[in-house]
Amino acid sequence: MEPEASFPDEVLSESVSMRRRSHSFSDDYSVQRTNDDATQCKFAAVQLGYWKDEFLPRFAYSSGADQNSRRDPEISIGYWARVSAVNLLVERFIEKTQGQCQIISIGCGFDTLFWRLKSCGKSVKKFIDVDFSSVTAKKIRQIRKPGTPDLVSLFSEAPKETQHTDLHCGDYNLVGADLRQWSEFKGKLESVGVDSTLPTLFLAECVLVYMAVDQSAELLKHIAEFFDTVVFVNYEQVRIKDAFGSVMEKNLEQRGIYLPGLSACSDIETQKQRFSDSGWGNVTVVDMNTVYKKLLPQHEVTRIEKIEHLDEMELLRQLLDHYCIGYALNDKTEKFTSRLFLILFEVDNEQASEQQEHLAKKRAWDVAMAPAKSLPMNMFMMYMAGRSVSIFPIMMVGMMLWRPAKALFAVNATFKPLEDQNTGSMIVHKIIFVLGNLGAIALAIYKVHTMGLLPNTPSDWLEFIPQPQRVQYSIVSSIYT
Repeated sequence: MEPEASFPDEVLSESVSMRRRSHSFSDDYSVQRTNDDATQCKFAAVQLGYWKDEFLPRFAYSSGADQNSRRDPEISIGYWARVSAVNLLVERFIEKTQGQCQIISIGCGFDTLFWRLKSCGKSVKKFIDVDFSSVTAKKIRQIRKPGTPDLVSLFSEAPKETQHTDLHCGDYNLVGADLRQWSEFKGKLESVGVDSTLPTLFLAECVLVYMAVDQSAELLKHIAEFFDTVVFVNYEQVRIKDAFGSVMEKNLEQRGIYLPGLSACSDIETQKQRFSDSGWGNVTVVDMNTVYKKLLPQHEVTRIEKIEHLDEMELLRQLLDHYCIGYALNDKTEKFTSRLFLILFEVDNEQASEQQEHLAKKRAWDVAMAPAKSLPMNMFMMYMAGRSVSIFPIMMVGMMLWRPAKALFAVNATFKPLEDQNTGSMIVHKIIFVLGNLGAIALAIYKVHTMGLLPNTPSDWLEFIPQPQRVQYSIVSSIYT
């Protein structure tokens, strides 16, 4: 059989499409086109020095990338955060398993993770790239083309190609499969000798969202059942239902790209739930804003923000807020659970702790400000009650005096539960709370005064002292004719 690189593009495309039609669903061209977009965006960022990837140009030019192309700084930083976070989790996984593991990248596109890891001396027992057959066929052509750096030289065995869509090179395998059909996908994994007893990491970057929720749920369920110890790293959209997310969705639709799996991307909880419902025991999901601030090296964050002099942080914050990275672990043997509880769980726990602390502080301020916030309504009620001496104004004044007075005698007890939640010093909160209640008491006393019930003159206390005469003033105007 002739090598793949010698086939003309049109012959290769026709051959691949015929096989795909005979085996499963026809390829969705618009979805596959996102591979070109992602490759071009990564290439633009690499050209500017956001991160190093000497292997990416080998694939970028075939996707239509221009050496002088540019993207908005927010886009480049977003891709840097994505690549850096995935690299960190993958490297930690390899470290914890001492390289005795497998990595399966689904929807891999033209990703260069295998070569980047191998060039840094981070090897695994087996690395498997999976995508639509039409994508893997193009990737094979680029791998086999002569060039610098030499991609083939990093394989443990000489490449063996089958059906123009699969490549087998010992520690690296590239296979074409439709993830929506588990039998086909499982068959491809078994054909390359995947070991279900070996710790395995699945990597999916914006993949599940292009599948219907029931299809992705079935895939996750089968993966959890097939492997003894498996980790799933999922980078995907989140909070897609708010205004910013709706704009993102409309922009994709205008390009003919639809997201059948959006319902699982509504928020952090729905992202977690999709794994829990599919049999995954340990799941954590963190938005990329948190990853950017807590997980990634801050000296690198400072460096990349200076590359294009990013001044406006709000758009970047919104962008990162609408992507997340999930880490799910299923360990039937329970041998690796403690080892594979990676740093993302720590970040998630820290984030939860910070959220609890933030909520506690918010509650403390709500309690402190409550008396002051009630003053305008109390003033309005007093005005509406008028100055007449009747049962309603008297009861209202009584309540306005009793409640603040009672609160003043229980200041420490009111704030004790909040102090137990590590909210820091409550002195300022207590002062504001006391002042608010004193203001309420003063308002009630003033109301008593306007009703003529407040003994504020000597005659109110001593009967023999005459009452002061009230002087009434009137303005008389003269009309001259």
